[in-house]
Amino acid sequence: MRMKNKSINIFVVEDNEDDIHFIKRALEGEKYHLTIFNDGNEGFQFLCAAEEMPDIVLLDYHLPSMDGLEFLNAVKEKGLVLAVIVLTVDTRVETAVKVMKAGALDFLPKTTGFHDNLPATIEKVNRIFKERIEKNVIKQALRQYVDIVNNMQIGLHVYILSDMNDCNTLKLVDTNPAAEQLLGKVDIDSLGVSVEKVWLNADRKDFSKTLFEVIRSGTPDNFEILLDTESPVHFSIRAFPLPNQHVGVLFEDISRRKFFERTLYRRDAVLEAVNFMARSILRSCEFEQDLHASLQKLGEAIESCRVYILQNTPDGKGVFLPGVGYEWHSDVISPRIRIHDGDSMFYTSGFGRDVYDCLKQGEAFIGDRKTSSPKGKLYMEMQQIQSFIAVPIIVADDWWGFLGFDENRADRIWSKSEIDALQTAAETIAASFQRQWAQDVINASLKEKEVLLQEIHHRVKNNLQIISSLLDLSSLRVNDQRSVVLFGDARDKIHAMALIHAQLYNSERFDEICMSDHIQDIVLYLLSLYGGKKTISPVFEIDDFHLHINQAIPCSLVVNELVSNSFKHAFNDKASGKIWINIKKNKKDLIQIMVRDNGVGISDPNSVFDGDSMGLKLVKNLVERQLMGSIKLSVENGLRFDIEFLLAGDRRADPRNV
Repeated sequence: MRMKNKSINIFVVEDNEDDIHFIKRALEGEKYHLTIFNDGNEGFQFLCAAEEMPDIVLLDYHLPSMDGLEFLNAVKEKGLVLAVIVLTVDTRVETAVKVMKAGALDFLPKTTGFHDNLPATIEKVNRIFKERIEKNVIKQALRQYVDIVNNMQIGLHVYILSDMNDCNTLKLVDTNPAAEQLLGKVDIDSLGVSVEKVWLNADRKDFSKTLFEVIRSGTPDNFEILLDTESPVHFSIRAFPLPNQHVGVLFEDISRRKFFERTLYRRDAVLEAVNFMARSILRSCEFEQDLHASLQKLGEAIESCRVYILQNTPDGKGVFLPGVGYEWHSDVISPRIRIHDGDSMFYTSGFGRDVYDCLKQGEAFIGDRKTSSPKGKLYMEMQQIQSFIAVPIIVADDWWGFLGFDENRADRIWSKSEIDALQTAAETIAASFQRQWAQDVINASLKEKEVLLQEIHHRVKNNLQIISSLLDLSSLRVNDQRSVVLFGDARDKIHAMALIHAQLYNSERFDEICMSDHIQDIVLYLLSLYGGKKTISPVFEIDDFHLHINQAIPCSLVVNELVSNSFKHAFNDKASGKIWINIKKNKKDLIQIMVRDNGVGISDPNSVFDGDSMGLKLVKNLVERQLMGSIKLSVENGLRFDIEFLLAGDRRADPRNV
């Protein structure tokens, strides 16, 4: 280690006091820092123990215990690197040769006034020594760098540019063994070939221009190229400038890394496609459409030209034949050629029993033209493909068929991670088929129940109409007017309930009623019964909403009773009138019903619900006990009833109150 002081550190080994005096006088000042020993052996021991080496050593040739030549040999043997200037009265050439061979950088005779030349000699030796150190460091680093490059199988080319105005004058001048292994051996006689000839099949056509720009700008550049050979090779390139219009090119085969990067990318893309499949086909209402979209996602993710699902079909002899089920293909290939009934080529003749046994055991099968039998190659020629992979689809522990991926460009290498991802896709497809089949069973069962429920509503409606007709017939045989009225009231209520079942019969849902249509049907029916010769006009203002049947029946009975009561009693002394029916549903699901007429009214409204009218008592009970609401009566140029109740949760009333 060099001493770090800003001044030049000089180690003096001299036994002559006069010479020491002259040296001190020549090197006085802050620029120099002197350390002086009178004995060669003591000086050598000091240097061996020192943590930092001096910049310059002034060494006397004639010393007690260890002379200058012995000192130099000991320094060399110890491995110390020193800038030594030998001082001596011996001016013979052979003495100078001895000390220079022993490692001294300069030889200064002790002639008269020698000390006057010391500063210049020290400056010169100090500069030479530093340059030599730097060159040694660079050489050592370069040697280590080359060793590392060779050990890492990194190719090295050196090119020279003959004309700074023409990038096409770049020629190869040096190479290393690793480069020969990567690109092929370049004979010494072949050195001097152009960049384009060395990188003949590179996909980057501006290679020469890139190297030219590195030389011109003095800035390194990093890029990748692909050699489009029978087995394509990816290279990572680092081009860096060298002196005298040279450029170095380090290149490393990264094909394996690229393969794994691409493999991981495709695996992640497949898993993302599987996630899409799980979100779509496992919850699908349009199964075939979503399944086709999922196959497209899979094909694009795995970079395959054709994706298909084939289902096994028994041939009656215990042999499975593959039949086309679902398929997606890219624009670069035609749809898959259909496998005709009875053609077992794919499972048997084409590839022997291997594919059949693999898939049946739940393992993926990979086929390519290189390793297939002649019939297998013929099959792939028919399908316009170079290779394929088939992944079994296992449904309910049975081999149902397979998920296939075709490649029409080249033989495909399928990694384990890709195969695992494709097996996950096959499992998702199997789950989607199971779900779809279960959904089909549920839908069929629901359809059957809908038909049965529709038939029940139809029969209930018919039975209620029969009861209504029987009441009409019975009323004709009764002479008591009060009984006739009772029969009529009962008939009206039954008809209101029959209308509900009629609407449910014709509705897509069997648990709720459209109240606007239903209330108008009731009122118009009552108008046909009680309107007679009078001009009575119903006025409707009803929101479009639905009520569950548990609330719709008591609500319709209430409206039926209030409107029929107006028809029968409000216009006894009037030839015309109006009946208003308003039904609203606000944002808080509060149902508000208002039934009003402009008839004769009553004298004592407080006695309405306490009188003999069974119909109004029924209304009060229906509102308060079944609808869990409230009813108010007011006299306002006739009678007015205001009813409020909350829409039940899920449109259902509490069954305990029905």
